[in-house]
Amino acid sequence: MTDWITAVRKHDPVDVSEVKKSYLISELSKTSKDKDRRSSFEEKLRDFLDKLESGELDGLAKLISMDYRKNAVYRHLTKHSRWYKIEAHIDHIYLTETNEKESAVLVTLSPPWNLGSLVKRIRITVREDLEREGLGDFLGKGDLTKELPIAVYKNENEVPRIELIDGMHRTPSLFIENDEEYLTLYLGRND
Repeated sequence: MTDWITAVRKHDPVDVSEVKKSYLISELSKTSKDKDRRSSFEEKLRDFLDKLESGELDGLAKLISMDYRKNAVYRHLTKHSRWYKIEAHIDHIYLTETNEKESAVLVTLSPPWNLGSLVKRIRITVREDLEREGLGDFLGKGDLTKELPIAVYKNENEVPRIELIDGMHRTPSLFIENDEEYLTLYLGRND
């Protein structure tokens, strides 16, 4: 792969506020396990977020990311100058370590740690009804939210990568039952 675009089937520019709203909805909708209640809450939350001023939306995204979730998503939202809604092949979407449980699963994958290799492992495990130890955080979470995962483009040492920074737990479930090989997500990059 010589450029990020070779892994991408479709890309449309989006405003970072759309990505921030999606992130907030994804994080805050975790408060309800009931699918109908969660769907209703997400709709009301989207209406609420649409009414916020840019600075208020930014402040809420920072609060949720930096203080509540303690992840780096907010830094990526402000660091990258351009955002796209893309469809990328799962073999070109790379995973990042999040905690010890996920890292233990990732080290069992063949390098590089991409979404495609994780999906293949999960498909085999489910199809052959193998021991699912360590995979629990990646199973059954595909319907938690309709919000898109978030990734960033990195080009380190002339090696371009699309790195998933939000949605790592819910994304693999989307591919278990079907043979789809592309994922729609938000991608941040500096042009």
